[in-house]
Amino acid sequence: MNKRFSVKIFAGITCLLLAVGLLVFAILRVFMPKIYTDETTEEIAKNSETFAIELESAPMNEWANMLMTFCVINNTTAAILDEKGNEVAIFRYTVTDNVDFGRTDRDVTTYTFTVKTDTPKPYTMVFYFDNEPVEKVENSFETMFPILFIVILVISLFIAFFYTRFIVNIKNLQSALEEEKRRRNFFSAVSHELKTPVTILKGELDGMILNVGKFSDRDRFLQEAFETTEAIESLVKEIMTAAKLDTVEISPEEINLSETANECLLKLSELIKEKDIKIKQNFSGKPVIADKKLIAIVISNIIGNAVKHSPIGAEIELEFNEDNELSVCNHGVETADDSFDSGGMGLYIVKSSLDMHGLKYSIERSDDSVKFTVFFRT
Repeated sequence: MNKRFSVKIFAGITCLLLAVGLLVFAILRVFMPKIYTDETTEEIAKNSETFAIELESAPMNEWANMLMTFCVINNTTAAILDEKGNEVAIFRYTVTDNVDFGRTDRDVTTYTFTVKTDTPKPYTMVFYFDNEPVEKVENSFETMFPILFIVILVISLFIAFFYTRFIVNIKNLQSALEEEKRRRNFFSAVSHELKTPVTILKGELDGMILNVGKFSDRDRFLQEAFETTEAIESLVKEIMTAAKLDTVEISPEEINLSETANECLLKLSELIKEKDIKIKQNFSGKPVIADKKLIAIVISNIIGNAVKHSPIGAEIELEFNEDNELSVCNHGVETADDSFDSGGMGLYIVKSSLDMHGLKYSIERSDDSVKFTVFFRT
């Protein structure tokens, strides 16, 4: 179980980290070139306005040198065109760039200005952003992808390994604490259950040995002592059953709870008849999947507890509804208390068996009834 749990945690964390790493890589691959292009274009557009102002106050024979300096600084190709579209000055930042500045279907940045002369003519500066750096960035992502994938995978495996060990250690610690709690509950239940019959037996035997008072009628109290011994023997069997629960392997199968309850009632038929207890049954739920032997022990303990702690002529109601809730309610109880609530062996066996199945239960008390409910999964 722990090995399967570790493998699931390791595989899950690895896949999650790998997915996150690849997602980050994909986001960078898509948005970095775009962000670089947008920021560069915006910067060129901003600088071109200042540059145009400088051109207005400079001789035209210096425009070519000024344009070259501007293009080198801003990593762009640009041209200055007159009103007829003729090139007055041009600088191509890359040798392979054959930009046709006369075309208007190209995504370029333009700025129109007028030189302040006696015959003012409009001039247009056209800036074309060089895509080569962007292409290099995109190509570098594609080149680095296998390497980055391996790095992301190794980091994911590394983190998943140590995280899995941490989770498993926490789980083992929790299991150890739960096991220790179960041990304390077990010994507490054993002590609680054995204390009363052992005390009674000791008192009866002590009285008969001393031959005092009512205990002088030894034949009567020997019979009572024998019955007490039988009760202790039955309790020891329950303790042995409880002690073996931790080693039981659950074998789930389909169970008809109505049949299981009737089998338990049949075993208790003599006591039910002796106490004149009325049993009402209402089973409408579907069969459940669980370990048949353990659930039989659970139901036997719950019904047996209800019968033993109900007064003569009481009514016990057994119900299994469509929500897969099995409830046993004993009406007419003089005090709303029973061995389950007082932490006896019965509760320990029931709780341990239900915990092994991952099932929850509840105990509801009123002035004259106790209702025990088990919530089976639908």
